[in-house]
Amino acid sequence: MTAHVEGLAGANGHKPPGLLLSVLRGLRGVAVTEGPRPLLGRGERILATESDEAGARLVATTLALYQGAAEEAWRRLAWEEVIRLSWDPDRGRLDVTGVDGHHVVANLPLQSRLGTLARERVAATLLVSRRVGVGAGATATVVARRRPATAEVVWLVRVDGGANPERPDVVEAIEAVIRSLRVEIAVPPVL
Repeated sequence: MTAHVEGLAGANGHKPPGLLLSVLRGLRGVAVTEGPRPLLGRGERILATESDEAGARLVATTLALYQGAAEEAWRRLAWEEVIRLSWDPDRGRLDVTGVDGHHVVANLPLQSRLGTLARERVAATLLVSRRVGVGAGATATVVARRRPATAEVVWLVRVDGGANPERPDVVEAIEAVIRSLRVEIAVPPVL
């Protein structure tokens, strides 16, 4: 899984090589703080809190899902960086994976509303998702999400079928799809 944040450019103002491979690792899923609750960003509000069977705490906010356990730092997973989320309300099982590979599995009380809330928050960030061929039988899934705090567009790209995502023809095909989708969803081009 790769990600790209609109406006990303090197120090010289040029797009870095492998533009679509600019991964958000370390920017969002980092340890935030230790203590009874996570340190929230400006304007961020807590919407729900819950403890799972193992005693880990989950805090859903307007911008992210936080996970913390006794004696551990809180981890933050922004809603727009969730690549997979499943919620089984009959079993109380929440399963979330972020673009950085961080994986949260929580068995919550059956009456918990946190799973439904998480699913709604992730869905609210989705602008468009398209699966396209990128040559030699390989495909890519290109997803545009809107970051809730800033309305900034985040592009997530997953290349399947064994294609090297750094190969120039694959990068070119993905960039063409993103250009087309930008027009479709009326996102201005990056200069």
